[in-house]
Amino acid sequence: MAPEPKPAVAEPATPVVTLPVDLPMLLRELEDAYIQAALARTQCNKKEAAKLLGMGRTTLVEKLRRRNMAARTNTPSSSSS
Repeated sequence: MAPEPKPAVAEPATPVVTLPVDLPMLLRELEDAYIQAALARTQCNKKEAAKLLGMGRTTLVEKLRRRNMAARTNTPSSSSS
């Protein structure tokens, strides 16, 4: 009876960033990108964006305020003319 083949073992992934890294800053940038994507997907509906992100609306509003982020999409229709 032939021995069973061993499952392939994945090699450790090469890091995308070089170390040392400012992890808090990296996480903030990632969270900011997700917040902007959620706002764009919900047409700036903060309640729905917060739901997509798994946080309360108040938490989302506070993050936007603290980071001085505008709750708007990059579409021309979002501006008043």
